[in-house]
Amino acid sequence: MNPTPSINRQANDLGNAPVNHTDPYKWPAVGLNALFLITVPLILGIVVMTNTLPNAKSVSAVASVNNDIASSVQGLRIYKDSCMVCHGDNGQGAVGLGKPVRNSAYVQESDDQTLFELLANGRLPSDPLNTSGALMPARGAKNLNDAQLNHVVAYLRDIQDPTQPVASIEDWIVEPPQGSDTDEPQVALVGEEIFIASCSACHGAKGQGIEGLGKSFVTSEFVANATDKELMTMIKMGRPV
Repeated sequence: MNPTPSINRQANDLGNAPVNHTDPYKWPAVGLNALFLITVPLILGIVVMTNTLPNAKSVSAVASVNNDIASSVQGLRIYKDSCMVCHGDNGQGAVGLGKPVRNSAYVQESDDQTLFELLANGRLPSDPLNTSGALMPARGAKNLNDAQLNHVVAYLRDIQDPTQPVASIEDWIVEPPQGSDTDEPQVALVGEEIFIASCSACHGAKGQGIEGLGKSFVTSEFVANATDKELMTMIKMGRPV
């Protein structure tokens, strides 16, 4: 008896039997993948938001500091060009002209708007708040614009050190002229104001001269003997070294 056909039939029966290809871990794996895809972006978003908000504040603070520094640098340049001749190269003041502005009690006690208005409007010798008797010309006597004045304010803020004593202004306090009516502001002559604004840096607030800069007009033989026309010509043309 040949067993081959029976074996072949059994093999064919096994080969034709349905095979179950279902993975028992398929749906749990799909669920885990879906959970992963949902939660990971959510976690990353929270982390990014948490880290970004403080950084945004830091960037804003840094930008503000940088703007203040840049404004102060601009203010220093303008100060040297328009203010230094009366207030000193280091803000220490010049007796008979501008008061100290470094470590100044007035600067430290005034807000930015007050300082801006002082720079914009100047201060006449007749102003009751002017204790030095020297004219402070409006807008640096050079018609500085508002932006430039704000830069100067930033520079003035930058040269204050509250940990140091304020600068003394004792040498800048002068007595009113004898016989003047102290109840009313003195009327400053136009010529005197122009002289203080334009000439006093070299020749002194009272025309007394400054050593190494301008001669005295008070004791000048040229001024005493010159005609008005000659004085006008000298003022207009200047005098070469």
